[in-house]
Amino acid sequence: MHHKLGRYYEHALSSRLAIALVCFMIGVGCNQPDDETIDFGAVRTGMTSDKSFSITNTGRGRLHGSVAIPEGCEDFTIIAGVGSYTLAENGPPHDVTVRFSPASIGSKVCMMDIGPDCGSVMLNGFGGNIIILSPIAITVWDVGQQASIQWDSDLGGNVQITLSRNGGSFIVLSGLGNILNDGNAQVMVSNPPSDARIRIQSLTYPEVSVVSQTFRIN
Repeated sequence: MHHKLGRYYEHALSSRLAIALVCFMIGVGCNQPDDETIDFGAVRTGMTSDKSFSITNTGRGRLHGSVAIPEGCEDFTIIAGVGSYTLAENGPPHDVTVRFSPASIGSKVCMMDIGPDCGSVMLNGFGGNIIILSPIAITVWDVGQQASIQWDSDLGGNVQITLSRNGGSFIVLSGLGNILNDGNAQVMVSNPPSDARIRIQSLTYPEVSVVSQTFRIN
């Protein structure tokens, strides 16, 4: 199942997102900002993804608060910026980094408190993922030949594999509309020659799908 290679790709694809949360001081208070959501996307169980944001005081006076994750949100951890902060007027921000480490399959949601004047931030992620191992950018499929599709996944269940040619719609590949999520499938390559991508979507967890790099069909 290529677990070692799959884990490498997961680390390579982990991203870091900067989000600015601005709290405006009015007298001794602070208006709650618009609802913010930090989406970690799909992450394999046992792997991690980090994302960062900043809390900024652009008003008058000092802004006091505390950053914390409540009980029941074990899949999320604050790895930088946890605890109390005090921000001077027009001063430097308070930077926070959150790590998503799903321990089980499924959707994970948590409301993270960032202080009484600034409200909370929704943390959202999905435990479980699909990682395409082949085809990749250097892959060439030859018309009339059988080609191999390989992937790694911890989701179980079944998947559907579709193909897009030259940026067009994704069409279900023959015989691959509902197959076991076992990491391997074979397809007979047909005309026309094109630049192509495949998409593998979980049928058990439809919110999880992944698209390959663009490769060539000759």
